[in-house]
Amino acid sequence: ANIKKEKLNTTEFGANLGLFSSRIMIDFSYFMTTTSDLITFTTPSRASGSTSFLTNIGSLKGNGYEVSLGGSIIRGKNLTWDMSLNYSSETTVVKEIYEGLDEVAVSSWGSYGIYAIVDMPYPQLKANTYVRDPQGRIVVDPATGFPLQNAALESMGRTTPKHIFGLNTSLKAYGFALSTTIDYRTGHVFYSQGQ
Repeated sequence: ANIKKEKLNTTEFGANLGLFSSRIMIDFSYFMTTTSDLITFTTPSRASGSTSFLTNIGSLKGNGYEVSLGGSIIRGKNLTWDMSLNYSSETTVVKEIYEGLDEVAVSSWGSYGIYAIVDMPYPQLKANTYVRDPQGRIVVDPATGFPLQNAALESMGRTTPKHIFGLNTSLKAYGFALSTTIDYRTGHVFYSQGQ
């Protein structure tokens, strides 16, 4: 009953250029977004008996851009070869959660979790880390032989890619077509847990 409507405000600028009878195409766009009263599930205290709680959390601000360069390498009667390269980058930062609250768990599994943290990119991965000596080596408990872990979870980084690169190419000849797409994403972290 206390859920507010989520509000999203987006401003975008863009340009599209075609050169040499559109054999070379250039697209560019830049956007800014502000989200307030974001509706999301959060992880409440385990003492409450609930595993998740649907609520509004403060506000987020984001910006990003996308650039695309494409064109026809070969343009003939029975043979065409088109290719395009694109790059995009986006960052969303938590500006506010609740008054007096700097972070909230969106999803938590004990040894790691996804968090919204004020003034940091959203979403953030927090996880257990090992105790290290002044030389950076992991400290091992002599009694158990296992590495010692820090008591609190530490922020490891954003879970959404900051940089996305793409390549699309298409070759058409005599009624047949062959196309390929390559996608590369980086600038983020993830949690891998093997069995």
